[in-house]
Amino acid sequence: MTLAQLRAVIETLGKWLAATTSLLFAVSRFLPSGQPGGYSIVENSWIQMFQMAFAKRLQFGRDIVFTFGPWGFLFGGYHPATYLISVVVWVVLAVVFWWAAWRVVTHFFKNPLVSWLWMMAVIGLASITAYVLIDARLTAWPVLLLLLHFSVEERAFTLTEAMLVVSLALLSLIKSSIFTIAIVTVLIIAADNVFRQRRFPWIVLAFAGGIFFFWVLAGQGITGFGLYLRGASEIVSGYTEAMMLQQPTDKVDIIRFWEVAIAVCALVGYVTCKQHRLFGVLPLLGFAFIVFAAFKHGYVRHDMHEIPETNLLLLAALLWLPAAWFADDARHAGTTLQKRDHQRRSAGRSGNAGPPEPLAPITTTNKNRSMTEKNRSRTGQNISRSAARARTPSSKAWRAKPASASRSKPISRRRWLVPAVLLPLIFAAPLASLSLRRYANVGLFSVLAQQLQVQNLLAPTKTFREFLEDRRHSFRAYNTYAAGLSAEKFANLDIHGSADVYPLSQTVALPQGLTCRPRPVFQSFSAYTPALAEMNAAHLRSDRAADHILFDVWTIDGRFPSQDDSLSWPELFTRYDIKRMAGQYILMEKSVTPRHYELIPIAETVAKFDEGINIPSMSGGPIWVRIDIARSLWGNVMTTLYRPPRVSLTVFTRSGRAYGGRLITAMARAGFLLSPLVENRQSFFSLASTNWQRELADLEVTSARISTDGGKEVASQYKSPPVRVHFYRLDFQRQDLGQTR
Repeated sequence: MTLAQLRAVIETLGKWLAATTSLLFAVSRFLPSGQPGGYSIVENSWIQMFQMAFAKRLQFGRDIVFTFGPWGFLFGGYHPATYLISVVVWVVLAVVFWWAAWRVVTHFFKNPLVSWLWMMAVIGLASITAYVLIDARLTAWPVLLLLLHFSVEERAFTLTEAMLVVSLALLSLIKSSIFTIAIVTVLIIAADNVFRQRRFPWIVLAFAGGIFFFWVLAGQGITGFGLYLRGASEIVSGYTEAMMLQQPTDKVDIIRFWEVAIAVCALVGYVTCKQHRLFGVLPLLGFAFIVFAAFKHGYVRHDMHEIPETNLLLLAALLWLPAAWFADDARHAGTTLQKRDHQRRSAGRSGNAGPPEPLAPITTTNKNRSMTEKNRSRTGQNISRSAARARTPSSKAWRAKPASASRSKPISRRRWLVPAVLLPLIFAAPLASLSLRRYANVGLFSVLAQQLQVQNLLAPTKTFREFLEDRRHSFRAYNTYAAGLSAEKFANLDIHGSADVYPLSQTVALPQGLTCRPRPVFQSFSAYTPALAEMNAAHLRSDRAADHILFDVWTIDGRFPSQDDSLSWPELFTRYDIKRMAGQYILMEKSVTPRHYELIPIAETVAKFDEGINIPSMSGGPIWVRIDIARSLWGNVMTTLYRPPRVSLTVFTRSGRAYGGRLITAMARAGFLLSPLVENRQSFFSLASTNWQRELADLEVTSARISTDGGKEVASQYKSPPVRVHFYRLDFQRQDLGQTR
């Protein structure tokens, strides 16, 4: 064996070793944990709901309306009924992700070690999970698709792109935000197919077909897709104001994010415009939209959501680095291929099958990366077979000239270009590490190092093997876990039938004998627009309403509590009978004969921010209020680009007490109970009784004040006068609850 042959064997073994180890690493990192619990009560509510929704084939858009789709159980969590499906799906997704990334890196790098290091870093970053958030991994799909189409593949649609697009269709049905990003990405590539490549946009059909296939596979009705989109758009439209959360470091963090984001966008723009000139604006626009969506996700609700978005910037900088490193080569090769393709089409139209005119050679500028016969054959695959048949021996001018003919200028340019293309990566790494340290108390490189520990690499596989060995034991262990939660939350509760829990629907913690029948927006604080609140109220009026309600009053983010699911409160007072207090809940049972309620208009007023508002007496009945806070055009623009100022409501009771909370303006327009002040389940219980006025006399609201953060600085974001208040009297038949406490 000659030295050259030995070197070729070693290189081949190195490639196989790099490919195999990186594939196993991807599968290990993408596998679900297989362990129940470990989440907060809010997260556990929606995690378990999606496991149950898939297992029972609940219809999204009708039975479930949330930020996730029918495949949302893949986002995280564990249930024995869906665990095997989760494992199979994530293994397939890991293989697709690995194959696309491997296609990218081997297109640019010959060295197996460099390829392996890049693959391990990309997979490691895509595998970082902040609590239960895997948004960076999901968003990596459209970023990788843009990179593959515009910087690697020259054909209009390839098998690798097809796999990415079909799997992206599945990911779009996990979370609605990914669906929006996927739509934009597919349309960007379709526009490139039509206007630059002059080809039919097969990617649109592949994506639409994937959506249809996975929608039906999840047990969803074909006609229900429109309802799902309508519900998802309603959730998205109200998310910014309802779920926004501020931090003292907002301004500094946002500036840091956009500094890095602009650097990464500049890198993408440099690569795509260098290769495709004016058409390079298309992928830049697509990537800029992805960055904007990441900014909204990470900094509207500025908490641990920041982690996946700063991690996404680092991942994107790493993904586009190989393309930027060889941007000069890509431009020259891409231009030559375009000329060949144009010449082939011209020859075909004229009927001339003769040899094409000699073109400039395809050369590389890196002396360690001179094009081999294998590279040339791969490049030739991008030219149609008809063009290949049309070649004659006279086309030898296509072959490469000595590299020295065109090497000097690119090499001198790369001397300053190398640090420039590394800058986005250098800037993004400390930003991602800072986010992890702030919310997870661990650094970026510590997280990546932990992923390579043997016990962490083997843990998902071990859990899956144990599950396969004794599936019955897995179900028994899960039922034991659920029984523990039930005993903690619903002790000594012996009832049967269907049930729903307010403010958070529970699936795991319900006692045996009860089945979960949730309202569409199953977390009350997420019913933050009039349409969403009306969905829940309509559910209580329908025959799908649960037999029993376990009710409590609490909310998140310091909101005014009676706003959450406010339109359902009159329905609960009149369609359910209060039976007794059951631990931390009020036990309610569906009434055989529903009662009626009426909202009677009594007054109307306008006010400015920080101006006192007199509240009518509740002597004739509880006071219901609708508050219209009108934003100006500029206010709507600011809400779209970032978030609106926080609005607060402060009420003053007869006893002299002041109580304040966040006011969600969309829910304020729908209406909510203002007086008496209902701040817990005890006051809700008293309001339903015939003795409510005496028991809640001290909680009567006599005046209120609406204020906003920023004072005069945000006045331009609202119309004048900004506040219009409508008062109603809530009249309904009450219950004698003297013996039920």
